[in-house]
Amino acid sequence: MIVRLKIQDTYQGLQATLRAQSEPGEAESNSTEVFLIKSKAEARKRASALARHYGLKTYRVLDRAVN
Repeated sequence: MIVRLKIQDTYQGLQATLRAQSEPGEAESNSTEVFLIKSKAEARKRASALARHYGLKTYRVLDRAVN
């Protein structure tokens, strides 16, 4: 199981996307969550909580935001 966090700059502000995937290379599951954030720390906190929910200790971060 992999939890991925993607952070992007959008015209609305910082947008975070959380996705859970069973195995690398497989299709992503239906558990996709997209939300606006005030800070990257907030997004990382939610990703960490989701990873703990699945019994994982880590998650992957793809940061596409400028700052």
